[in-house]
Amino acid sequence: MATKIIVITGSGRGIGDKTVRAFAIAGAAHVALIGRTSSTLFQSKATVAAEFPSAQISTYTADVADQAAIRKIVEAIGACDVLILNVKLGGESGPIGQANPDDWWHVFEIGTLRSIFGATRSPIIFYSPCRLVLAAKYYS
Repeated sequence: MATKIIVITGSGRGIGDKTVRAFAIAGAAHVALIGRTSSTLFQSKATVAAEFPSAQISTYTADVADQAAIRKIVEAIGACDVLILNVKLGGESGPIGQANPDDWWHVFEIGTLRSIFGATRSPIIFYSPCRLVLAAKYYS
């Protein structure tokens, strides 16, 4: 793991935040955090860096639906070994039967289709032995 470069979207909180910590524990060479909210990304980085001071962590604020922003980030990061597309969209938690269908389809489109399509078109997939992992979550 000491030579592995990990890229995690949605890494400012929840599963993404815990995934950052897991890769720091495992000794990844570099973990790149991507998310929509700078403050949560910085908090995630600070928390992990306090526990693992030698961890190499970078943060990038962007929405996975913004392909131009993602392309710039990918160019800055370079090659990666693992790309985790961790997406959470929607409102408050609740039973799926009470979810708004339009919101659910929006989450499906952004969290799965656009994420996968964008990731597979990016240079990070073409020029590195990157493994792709998808973790889409919906809260209604």
